[in-house]
Amino acid sequence: MDPRHLLQLGAVLDKGSLTAAAQQLAVTQSTLTRNMATLEMQAGGPLFARSRFGVRSTPLGEALAREGRLVQQSVLRSQERIAATKLGLSRQLRIGIGPIIGNAVAPNLIRHMLRKLPDLSISLTVGRPSLLVERLVSGEFDMLIAPSIYEHPPTGINRDVYMHDSLAIFCGPSHMLASQVDSGPVSGPLLSASPWLNIGFTSPFEDIETDFLVHNGVVERRIELATVGDASVLLSVLMDGQHLCVLPRHTVSLMGHVFPLVELPVKVASGRRDLYLWTNSRDAGDQTIQTLIQTAYELIPPSFRG
Repeated sequence: MDPRHLLQLGAVLDKGSLTAAAQQLAVTQSTLTRNMATLEMQAGGPLFARSRFGVRSTPLGEALAREGRLVQQSVLRSQERIAATKLGLSRQLRIGIGPIIGNAVAPNLIRHMLRKLPDLSISLTVGRPSLLVERLVSGEFDMLIAPSIYEHPPTGINRDVYMHDSLAIFCGPSHMLASQVDSGPVSGPLLSASPWLNIGFTSPFEDIETDFLVHNGVVERRIELATVGDASVLLSVLMDGQHLCVLPRHTVSLMGHVFPLVELPVKVASGRRDLYLWTNSRDAGDQTIQTLIQTAYELIPPSFRG
């Protein structure tokens, strides 16, 4: 197998789209499609499934993409070290974060850390939690802020509750249902009648979201926009007042000054969907990382903290 094809597969699954991956890789879509077909033939099975929302990885595809990401991560780490040395920066922090919580806390987290440690360099990666954890395990990040998809963290990884949270249904202030927040739970038919937005359409949390909606009478949704690895566009569209979206309650409240979304009352509350701080066990004594962890906790209300 050509290592470049493995790297390209990783980009396809990370982006969730052949078109977006081709743009990132600076190759034509036809070339990328041909390379993926070659890789599937060599692997002896499908690497991803296509839908109108993008591509969804198969177990075989995810396994091969992991190898491609390791190659890419090694190159990126080398480039980062060289760049930091040239700039005279004595310490670099590599942070991974989920899309929604990234919008909520990342700007303030970066500001506070740069004030505390002026010679610090920070790289921030926003992405899907499952991919971020894999990259933490491989040594690409110093800390993640993301929900958990595992019952137990991977070997060598510390996972501590950062913020208690749960799912809720939100709309923009001008949405027709926003005026009914004091009239009791919104019915399933009314929720179903509205078009929806979705973040991380193919994420591991899809089943949790679906169960929450079904318990509140929403069996089918018309999703007009699904984003992968991005929240700012989705939140801006949601503010227009034409759509509904399932989002984490406490995380959204942290963005209220920028996105004053309206939570709709429902009959059945969702279960917990907490956020975690993920670090490598080997970094337990690293003072810079401990400062980062302490600062992250300082940015959220005490009642939210784990």
